[in-house]
Amino acid sequence: MGEVGRGVAVLLAAIAALACAALVAARGAPAASITAEYVPGELIVQFKPGLRTAAETSILASEDATLEQRLAAPRSAVVRLPKGASVPAAVRSFELRAGVAGAQPNFVYRAQVIPSDLRFAEQWGLVRIGAPAAWDAGTGSRSVTVAVADTGVDLDHPDLSPNIAPGGHDFVGNDEDPSDEQGHGTHVAGIIGALGNDGRGVTGVNWNVGLLPVRVLDASGRGTTATIAEGFRYAASRARIVNASLGGAVNDPALEAAIAAYPETLFVVAAGNSGTSNDVLPSFPCAYPEPNVVCVAATDATDALAYFSNVGPATVDLAAPGVSILSTWRDGDYYSASGTSMAAPHVAGAAALVWSRNPALNAAQVKSALLGSVDPLGLPLVSGGRLNVGRAVGAVAPPPPPPPPSPPAAAAPAVKKKVVKRVIRVTICHRGRTLKVRKSQVRKHRRHGDKLRACRRHVRRR
Repeated sequence: MGEVGRGVAVLLAAIAALACAALVAARGAPAASITAEYVPGELIVQFKPGLRTAAETSILASEDATLEQRLAAPRSAVVRLPKGASVPAAVRSFELRAGVAGAQPNFVYRAQVIPSDLRFAEQWGLVRIGAPAAWDAGTGSRSVTVAVADTGVDLDHPDLSPNIAPGGHDFVGNDEDPSDEQGHGTHVAGIIGALGNDGRGVTGVNWNVGLLPVRVLDASGRGTTATIAEGFRYAASRARIVNASLGGAVNDPALEAAIAAYPETLFVVAAGNSGTSNDVLPSFPCAYPEPNVVCVAATDATDALAYFSNVGPATVDLAAPGVSILSTWRDGDYYSASGTSMAAPHVAGAAALVWSRNPALNAAQVKSALLGSVDPLGLPLVSGGRLNVGRAVGAVAPPPPPPPPSPPAAAAPAVKKKVVKRVIRVTICHRGRTLKVRKSQVRKHRRHGDKLRACRRHVRRR
């Protein structure tokens, strides 16, 4: 099949210090409690409604800070602090300002992948989730768009390029070229929708789909609140599904707000690779309570939970294959990798197949179809089971055919209009009296000496 393994170790791992997951970066949190990784010298600041630009400028000046970037979130911006400034102290200081609704660090997120040198000549995961049965009903549609919020996508990969949707964006480089400089995003994209039945490489859960590349992680797999929150909003406004194979230990209000702003877009996210319970030590965005979040754990080829996979009976929805998953890689290659990063796109792809089966479904109905059709395995998850896309698609009825066209209405009987003849009358002088007679009577009156004019009055002279 031409798959070429990568011998170089990929420096992507789950974010460290999950013990600090209890951190809440909300207004009023103690500054000293911010111990998760964040961008030095930057804050995300949200100003209060109605605050004028001049007042915002005054607040920044009083903190010796500068505006670095306006965000799509209402009244929010990335702020650059003076050199050497303490980020936790700056959060506290900004939140004491009357015109500031909230402030937080620009947290760092990392792709949720565990590198693997193992290479397989077959994609065991697709068989395990019942993809062939789903393909009997349909192999996907390019009218269903799935955004890949990740390190970018290899736009020229022969197994991906026919399914790449226009309009991708790079929020790391702030340009229109979301090319993958790492490989992780290309791997995720291939699981969702590598072109099928084309005689080369691999196939995705969807043979045909619209893949929208949205680059929010850099070449090391690192992203920030600003890049990810902006990318989420951009992606969700253009796609029905956003795959986010990334995570961190911080309850980030800006990230949660971006997800909550688009309730009809499904955010399919990785559970994390720490081998812990997200119910106890949350990983975000998996642990956000928004109903449009679908969090995915990883299983292996024996249907056992992967040793690294996070779980959570209250926070992790279902599992999908995530060990030694063969997919596309940058520079036209193929690579086998493991992680909940690989499990999530199986579910994102399944959601796209369900939506291609019935585009009229809403996000809640698609999520219900996915969770209600799992293969029950007794796993410590919300559904207790592993994805079965064949059953999910089979449980969804296609939209009813459009009603036949109505017969043409019978023509109303013609109504004969009554023609009203216009009567023309002529003024004549008859025996000293002025009269108006029909035009047809003029000839008769003229024969009697009547004049075609009004009678003249004769005034007697005295």
